[in-house]
Amino acid sequence: MLFLIPFFAADCQATATDAVVLTGSVKERGGEPVAGVIITVKNREEKNVAYTSTGATGTFSLSYPGTLTEGTIQFSCIGYQKLVIPLGQFKNGSEHTLTEEAFALKEVTVKAPPISVRGDTLTYDVNSFRDASDRSIEDIIKKLPGIKVNDDGRIYYNGESINKFYIEGLDLLSGRYALASRNISADDVAAVNIYENHQPKKVLRDIKFSDKAALNLKLKKRSMLRPIGYAVAGTGIDADGKMPWLGELFGMLISPRTQLLLSAKGNNTGSSYSSETTSLTESDNYEQTTAAGIYSDTPFGTAPISSSRYYDNRSVATSVNALTHIGKNSTLNFIADYTDDYFEYGNSRSVTYATGDDESVEISESSDSEPHLREAKLKLNLENNADGKYISDKLSLTGHFKSNGYGIQNDRSILERVKVRDYNVSNRFEGIFRVSGHVLEFKSDTWAANTPVARLTAVADGVDIVSQNVEGCHIRNHEDFGYSWMINSRSHIGVRTAFDFEYDTFRSIDGLGVPVKSNDVSGYRITTGIEPFYQYRSAGGVLLNISVPLTLDNLRYRDVTDDRRFPTDRFDVNFKASINYTTPFNMKTALSVGRNSRLGGISDYIVNPVSVTFRQSNVLGSGSLNERNNWYARCNLSHRNVIEGIFSSASFMFMRTNSNRIGSLDINDGDDITSSYKRADNKTNLFNGNISVSKKIFSWNTSFSIEGNYEYLQKDLIRQDRAVGMSMNNYGCRVGINSNPLGNYLIMDLEINYSYSVQKIASFGLNNHSDQTSLSFSLATHPVKSIEISTKGYFNRSNVGNDIYKNSLFLDANIRYTPVKSLDIELSARNLTNTRHYSYSYIKDSDIYRYSFRLRPLELLLSLKYSF
Repeated sequence: MLFLIPFFAADCQATATDAVVLTGSVKERGGEPVAGVIITVKNREEKNVAYTSTGATGTFSLSYPGTLTEGTIQFSCIGYQKLVIPLGQFKNGSEHTLTEEAFALKEVTVKAPPISVRGDTLTYDVNSFRDASDRSIEDIIKKLPGIKVNDDGRIYYNGESINKFYIEGLDLLSGRYALASRNISADDVAAVNIYENHQPKKVLRDIKFSDKAALNLKLKKRSMLRPIGYAVAGTGIDADGKMPWLGELFGMLISPRTQLLLSAKGNNTGSSYSSETTSLTESDNYEQTTAAGIYSDTPFGTAPISSSRYYDNRSVATSVNALTHIGKNSTLNFIADYTDDYFEYGNSRSVTYATGDDESVEISESSDSEPHLREAKLKLNLENNADGKYISDKLSLTGHFKSNGYGIQNDRSILERVKVRDYNVSNRFEGIFRVSGHVLEFKSDTWAANTPVARLTAVADGVDIVSQNVEGCHIRNHEDFGYSWMINSRSHIGVRTAFDFEYDTFRSIDGLGVPVKSNDVSGYRITTGIEPFYQYRSAGGVLLNISVPLTLDNLRYRDVTDDRRFPTDRFDVNFKASINYTTPFNMKTALSVGRNSRLGGISDYIVNPVSVTFRQSNVLGSGSLNERNNWYARCNLSHRNVIEGIFSSASFMFMRTNSNRIGSLDINDGDDITSSYKRADNKTNLFNGNISVSKKIFSWNTSFSIEGNYEYLQKDLIRQDRAVGMSMNNYGCRVGINSNPLGNYLIMDLEINYSYSVQKIASFGLNNHSDQTSLSFSLATHPVKSIEISTKGYFNRSNVGNDIYKNSLFLDANIRYTPVKSLDIELSARNLTNTRHYSYSYIKDSDIYRYSFRLRPLELLLSLKYSF
């Protein structure tokens, strides 16, 4: 309940008393507007209540609580005399004149405020949040109130993922922003900007409103117009006598018209660079064949800890990114990536499958996995982003190459291999034109994907047990046209039409001659849609959106093997409505309700088993089209108080899904597993909620964050041909503290996570639960400016089944010596306790999965880093 206090407090304040809004303008005696004047509302104790600054035209607007009846309004600007007006004498809309004042500048130190606000832009001053242990700008972003960074580098603001990542206002990386956030030095960045409600297309900025935020890095002047980056090399030894190594080169050149970023890296210390070349924004729409997703790269499990703890790897990656202006509003963006990851890791697992009343099947095995994953990407983006038009064309070429090997030990010795070759090409064009209050939108997207090889083989004790090849292609074209008209300054009405064509093939061949394990399905799908919409924005800032999507689907699929045809025609009407409102006290509310429907596709007619491992086969379809209808309601709340450094957010969602199929799992006498779908009515209820609060206490130089989440899921499933109902409750809590109270003599970072999960199948009499507690911390000290001594730790306590707990502890230590500003010499020791195994468990569909992973040993690494 403590999580709710900031929201109720803010809401009560906003509703119990009306806000007073002050407006006006500021000019000098000659009549010219004065920009940058600080207007402050103070109470009778001279404490700040609200503040703002004048814009380029000298105008201002700010609000303060209506309960304030006594106080002053003060106008301050360097070079002018301060103007003080009693609160009761201020007249709205009036013009205020400042008198110039000659003065002598004293020797002073000007310090920017930690967080400042101007309109929808928040500016975090990097130096206000930085300590001596921060290296990359991601280290700073993690500490900013209201912002969260996931392990994969994805950035969230007030609980929502950002929609753009800019460097000096330009989108150099097309969503692959971990490449920048994890490599740009904090020393090169002056400020981090958050653009709230960011609409990246200028032509739509007062028409289509966004509830997403964007992040921008503002570089220091000395870091512009020259190469910046680093080169690092290192080697060492581990407790098994192996030699870890590391080599990285990163460089960037930023100018007002051109940006260039280059990266080349390699290591065998357990870290992959794939997250740096993966798009982290939702705008990167990726299409693939059904065949490409058949085989998992890690079918025998992964651990919820850093891969550097248990991967023996050899990873290399290179990236080239260039952006240049080719006109006032036009840019050309070139991107090329290549990653090559080879991993080795070992683990054992035991899975207990619930099969009936007090009955279960337990399967245990150990495995050594060796995935080898390569990816090559090439992108070319041309964009014209002007006030009256937006034109964009994006060409993308991608190749995925997998050669994976697995050794499994149970009652047999099994060697499994997977080989996949997958190619994708896409071109996406978009044009938006605005003439007065009329807007025309065009989109034309084309994707083509081909998977000529997706081969699985398995040999047990010298005998072939699986030999399968899967292949497929996917072609899609999407055409979209929209017209909208601004009836007046508050109302906006329009219609969107769309035509979508998809063609798919899927073929699986069993090399051992088992006909019931072969599939050959192909066909197409045509979707025609029209969506009228209406938008209204009130004078008080309430934004209402209503739309009614209508779709007509025509599907024609064919099972070539027995010449069965599956014609389907469906017409559907959906509904979407949302309301957004921001109170004068920065309390943002977003409510949305609606209904959407989704039809399946080619996978629904793949009715013969497809092997995904030596043991498990999946039947992808039930032989009839999958139909899903979702009814949903969402509520998002956020509140910020920049002066106090507190940010709060909450999100709640309920979804009711009706579908015509139920997932089934069957285990035969040989412990072979087959997952499939049965045609039957199925209802699923899902609720989740998340509440988070972060607070920066500037006087202590300490940040606090706390987050709680809950999820409830109820659905039906089939076990051994028996339909049963399953319910799940998941609870989670996270507490984080970052503190530098003694001026870099002691820097502390602490995070505690707790999760608890309960799953029930009442008809089986099952009530399984699992829980896990983890604690991670880091301590650093700088006894002298050039030396840093630090330690990091990770503790995990996990329920591995039957209320049996296993504890794991990892400790790392580092010593860094900086003889000159551009040079770092670092000795790192990882896994000081030489812990060799890590165990954990989780529950899925009331099946209990228990894992134990082999860990990397104690290792030492000496590295030299040169920054430029």
